[in-house]
Amino acid sequence: MGVKSLPVAYGHQKKAWMNLHLFEDWMKKLFVLEVKRYQEAIGKTGKVLLLIDNAPAHPVIDHLNSVDELVTVKFFPPNITSLIQPMDQGEIRSFKGLYRKNLLWELLMKYDNTAESVTAFYRRISLRDRCYMAAASWESIKQTTLRNSWNMVLGKSVSGVDGGRDDGVEIEEITRMLRIISICGECESSEVERWLGCDSEDQNFQMMNDEEIVESPTRRKTKKKRRKQGYRLSLRIMLPFNTSKMQNRL
Repeated sequence: MGVKSLPVAYGHQKKAWMNLHLFEDWMKKLFVLEVKRYQEAIGKTGKVLLLIDNAPAHPVIDHLNSVDELVTVKFFPPNITSLIQPMDQGEIRSFKGLYRKNLLWELLMKYDNTAESVTAFYRRISLRDRCYMAAASWESIKQTTLRNSWNMVLGKSVSGVDGGRDDGVEIEEITRMLRIISICGECESSEVERWLGCDSEDQNFQMMNDEEIVESPTRRKTKKKRRKQGYRLSLRIMLPFNTSKMQNRL
């Protein structure tokens, strides 16, 4: 099975990062074509505004605006992307939470209550499996989650949110799943919440101002420490507590 048959747009970069080539390829071969297909389906025409952050992985704006006359590209102001970008207002958290939920379902179907089987599961799961889980997770994002992300940016009232999550990721449900398969008999809902959001502060390619650049070594150490804590938390949740050797390693 080739990459063209996958339910996602797949591109390769040796460090698994977005770069100029991949982004331009995405814009030309996916975004513009999907916009034209959508406009044809709904019987509408007109220019489209693409809002993106000013990450180093994005080509200069003049080049992006020359890709297709249909699309006008605008950068968000630097250093405030996480405050106003809709993707940072719910979609990313929802997607990652749903992905981890799907990962648990896969484990639930194949798990036989031993630490060895969990290790074997992680070794056996393929990139193809992960692509399909990612596609299923994106398709499961609620329309209300998408609308509310824009509403928060535009200062409108947010519907269907009572202060909790409204993204299809139920903490209690996931906690029950973990307990049913005896992976995490002692874990609490607060730990599951931390596991679902353990990489929420990873800003990837967000641009930094001079002050942030000066303090970036400290920021990197903090990020590395939080990533390690998230990994340890993942092990604590995903491996049985009755395995004393694994407890000692944590």
